[in-house]
Amino acid sequence: MITVNTVLSLLALDYPVNKLACYVSDDGCSPLTFYALVEASKFAK
Repeated sequence: MITVNTVLSLLALDYPVNKLACYVSDDGCSPLTFYALVEASKFAK
């Protein structure tokens, strides 16, 4: 869940949205990580 925590901490930053990007690469992670990231991405919208 380190990846999910990292993404959530990026969402909490007070930084201009147009200057921030997050790229996540799948290296064979568990489906739980994928679904957690899908849920986390909903906060970015």
